[in-house]
Amino acid sequence: MVSNQTVANFIHFDTHESVVFEDCHNGEVKSVSVSGCQHGSKICTFNNGRRHSIGMNFIPEDNFRDIVANAQANLLGILTLHLPKKDVPVCDLVLPNCPLEAGKEYRFENPKLDVQVPWWVPHRIFKRMKLTAVLEDKYTKKTVACMRMLATVQF
Repeated sequence: MVSNQTVANFIHFDTHESVVFEDCHNGEVKSVSVSGCQHGSKICTFNNGRRHSIGMNFIPEDNFRDIVANAQANLLGILTLHLPKKDVPVCDLVLPNCPLEAGKEYRFENPKLDVQVPWWVPHRIFKRMKLTAVLEDKYTKKTVACMRMLATVQF
């Protein structure tokens, strides 16, 4: 169950600087790392057509056998785009690997997050967006871990 209360945490960059992010699932996300973010920025900048990496340390509240990742960008509060596709299997990107045990800390690392903005979407709406990344059970869709951050895409 996702709590209505969000917890302010910090995103740790490769430069060891941080910005505020929201944990959208009861505080299980301990840290998040994102490549390509500007030093000390409160908004992560992704470059269109480039590959980025994103990582998340989290502690699941239940046991999970198989998990998938979903990422989406909310633009102007009206348009939601799934990035890059839905229900991506990620057990091989989690250390230690699946199955996950409740109360144990894990690290999800996706080194191949390709940022590709569809040609039909006006670029100006990517000036500020809310990016949400969710890990969930493959079968029940129960949330394992979830985080939100502000981002922009540079063209």
